[in-house]
Amino acid sequence: MDLGTIRKRLDRSHYTSPDQFRDDVMLVLDNCFLFNPPDTFVHAQGRALQLVFERVWAQQMHGPTGGIPPDLPMDDAAVDRARSILARLKRDESAWPFVRPVDPVALGVPTYFDIVKNPMDLSTIQKRLAKRAYKCVADFVADIQLIIDDCFLFNLPGSPVNACGVALRDLAASLLRQDNWVQWLSVPS
Repeated sequence: MDLGTIRKRLDRSHYTSPDQFRDDVMLVLDNCFLFNPPDTFVHAQGRALQLVFERVWAQQMHGPTGGIPPDLPMDDAAVDRARSILARLKRDESAWPFVRPVDPVALGVPTYFDIVKNPMDLSTIQKRLAKRAYKCVADFVADIQLIIDDCFLFNLPGSPVNACGVALRDLAASLLRQDNWVQWLSVPS
């Protein structure tokens, strides 16, 4: 089990209950801890993901709404707002690593696609918006989250690109908060 498979299952409405989704996420984490010793980067990232997942899960399942927040359709107004958010993200000085797809050869990082299995970038999001590929707001936000997750997965804390990821995440959270879209973004509390 991996997060890409979970995403496909979500896209195909495979899960009939939230508990099935949670069980698959926990299986990914359990496998991470089983196969990666505690002193490794992957184990540490797994623990960080586990903490975020447990916090968000508790908020969504036991929060004020008593469940997962309802999604919003990607109607004309939402598309316009998403384009505005995306334009602001692309203009930010921290966005330079995320504007176009990563070119591992040009950047001298040949292992990028070995580590990052579902790459995402701001220009791909822009193309998806232009094609009206997003059916709901949560899918748009999920692609922003994917950029951030990919950044943190590949770039060590303290590195310049990781710092850009932190800045982009914080800006995205600020912009998404204006429309209460931040509920679908994972941000530290």
